Amino acid sequence: MIASPSSSKVLLGFTGGIRSSVTAMLLKTQGAEVFSVFLDYEGSPWEMRCARDSKQHALEQAATLEIPLVTVPVSSIFEALVADSYLHHVLSRKTPQSCLFCHQRILFPVLAKVAEERGIASIATGHRAILNRGQLEKTSAKDDQSSWLAFLNRELLARISLPLGSLSDSQIEKLAREISPSWPEASHAPRLQCQISKDRWLQWSKMRAPQGMIVPGPITHLDSIAVAEHRGILENPLGSTLEIQEKGPLVAWDYDPNSHVLKVEAPSNSRKGEILIEGLNWIDPAPPAATISVDVQVQSAGLFTASETTSEGTLFFHLENEARLTLRKPMTLLIRGTPLIFSSENRILGAGWIA
Repeated sequence: MIASPSSSKVLLGFTGGIRSSVTAMLLKTQGAEVFSVFLDYEGSPWEMRCARDSKQHALEQAATLEIPLVTVPVSSIFEALVADSYLHHVLSRKTPQSCLFCHQRILFPVLAKVAEERGIASIATGHRAILNRGQLEKTSAKDDQSSWLAFLNRELLARISLPLGSLSDSQIEKLAREISPSWPEASHAPRLQCQISKDRWLQWSKMRAPQGMIVPGPITHLDSIAVAEHRGILENPLGSTLEIQEKGPLVAWDYDPNSHVLKVEAPSNSRKGEILIEGLNWIDPAPPAATISVDVQVQSAGLFTASETTSEGTLFFHLENEARLTLRKPMTLLIRGTPLIFSSENRILGAGWIA
């Protein structure tokens, strides 16, 4: 049974880490009735670190903050909504994005579902970004997290509050010590770390992938000269970094499933020109014109890589969820399946994937 929404209650995604704990304290200070939710991956075959390290701490911190906490099991849906998509991207020769998949398909949908069931209109998290009446904005923080929210829809963004906003680490630490004087510095404080075990991922994926996709083959530089051997695309998906003796770090750029050749290039290699964008998610409240100038940011994070580069370009809209992007400045890491974030100054306009 769905309860009627209450404006005084806030549902908080809670890990027990420094950011979600300070977020809970700020919400309580503002007079909100906080109801917290911990996403429980325990029992997952993936050895999720958040399941191992955070659950007990979340329970203890919720008790310290005197807020109710409910744990929601999500290990059963993780395989279908994140792991299968990750494997599909690898086999489709695209850059897989486990963190974005998890935000888009598990974290926020689960929070929205629990909020609806309990009649809570507002959802909060400890992400460091700014939401102003549904308008997503970047902060000046080094670890700004606005890009993780750029693939959510407008309706959901309108329900989310981000109390941390642009608070610095030192400001967050100071607030945390109001909860507990012994709280460690932000760099050592407990945070949600939901990286998947690479060994478990490879064990799981090799049982599901076609045999042809786990065949070893040559690694060639863009000059077509073989520089090493790879052990299969599952271990070296596109976008991953390979340390090759005498060549230094190189990035997996393309893969030929017939010859099993994995092409690599230097991370600094850049391109410009026209790129097709698919899965376009436009979140700016103002509808886009036929063309629009944008700042462009690559946001890539998963099991094997975490990278970020920026450029400028022009978007040409021709279908509801597709566009053409013409870059005015060269940009690195332009690999199929990589997510791009579009902004104007600090405003996040939308996001999409390189087709």
